[in-house]
Amino acid sequence: MNPRLLGSALVLLGLTLAACGDDSVSPPAGPPDNPGGAFYEPSSTCFFRTQDTDSLTVINFGAELLVWTTVHVPEGSSGLPVDVELETDRGRVWNWSWTPAGPYPVRDSIVAETNDPLRSRIVIPVLREDPDLERPPVRSLDPPVLGYPLDGQVFTFPDTLADLRWSRLGSCTGQVIYEVQISEDPLDFPPGSPVLFQEPFAQLIFDAGGADRGVTIYWRVRVKDGDLLRPWSRWSDVRAIRHD
Repeated sequence: MNPRLLGSALVLLGLTLAACGDDSVSPPAGPPDNPGGAFYEPSSTCFFRTQDTDSLTVINFGAELLVWTTVHVPEGSSGLPVDVELETDRGRVWNWSWTPAGPYPVRDSIVAETNDPLRSRIVIPVLREDPDLERPPVRSLDPPVLGYPLDGQVFTFPDTLADLRWSRLGSCTGQVIYEVQISEDPLDFPPGSPVLFQEPFAQLIFDAGGADRGVTIYWRVRVKDGDLLRPWSRWSDVRAIRHD
């Protein structure tokens, strides 16, 4: 397998994962196949110590108008959207705040309904730890939500770059680490040196000479708090990328 995953970390299986520098909410161009295409970040948030604000990003990766309706917000929050309509390949960011009454920890969620057939109901957990804690307890994070490419996306030679994007996680420690795995078998991801990132972006680079034509690559992501001793989340869903 010759494709490379380029990134701010290591090389795995001959693929190189590269951290993307552009944090734009506009996705790369490509043939969408998921009407609705709802993508959001973060997929969970933890407020710790003096933090009481965060941002919510919603992007439409689909081929049709995305309709997002927020049906529940955390008690004591402000600034979250209610009714949102986004054209394809468009995104918006909302800054919101949350100052719940104790006792701590306080658990709640942002709940939205969409016209995306794959994500008709979205639940984004939020957690507020005790501001007086010097260090939050050890908790496993939720898995990231994969954003782009859509499952089964085809990249045609001589195109050799596939941008990967997944949802950002909010951590009580303030830092997270993402691990990306790739394989030619969706049921068998071989062990090896992990490819680690601090940002939810990467690039999959195919062989410039065309040696990867006809190859399907499967990828998945998991996340943990920045402290290496903390537990990993479950793996995300698996998606496929084909190079023809």
